[in-house]
Amino acid sequence: MIAHIIGTILGVGGATMIEIHLNKALRDGTMDAVERNFLGADFLITRIGMGIAILSGIGFIVEYYLNNQLFRLENGVFWAKMIIIVIITINAYLLHKHQISLYWGSAFSFVSWWTAMLLGTFLTNSYSVVVGGNQMLSAIVVLVSYGGAVVIGAYILHKIRESLKVRSEPEGTK
Repeated sequence: MIAHIIGTILGVGGATMIEIHLNKALRDGTMDAVERNFLGADFLITRIGMGIAILSGIGFIVEYYLNNQLFRLENGVFWAKMIIIVIITINAYLLHKHQISLYWGSAFSFVSWWTAMLLGTFLTNSYSVVVGGNQMLSAIVVLVSYGGAVVIGAYILHKIRESLKVRSEPEGTK
């Protein structure tokens, strides 16, 4: 469990720092060597967190099977978190290959890590979301809510970047 917490903390911290450093770098429209180095370190931390989260997520599944705790695998919040970790991984690959725009890739990364942390907190405290007595339906509700959060997050990040660009333009160019 500690490994999963560490992985999530690294992922959330890295994704947050990516947004901070990316917004600073994009403010003037150019990225210098220092900004690249900061973002490189942020990406490394996030990838380490992602690796730990994937391995520990698989570890949870194995542990539940080996210790005859299969009831834990019926928790919709657990599966929603595991699916979000998979989305984080796919998104990281697509960003690396330039197959997804920064607008959506950034939003998926930032919102996904924070959602994974929130869901992990629910799991640690034995909270569950139950819709109609069905845990899998609960996972779907959590994932639909997450999808809405990604759309809202993309819009907010876009507005922040627009705001920073406007403030950094020289007088008379607005």
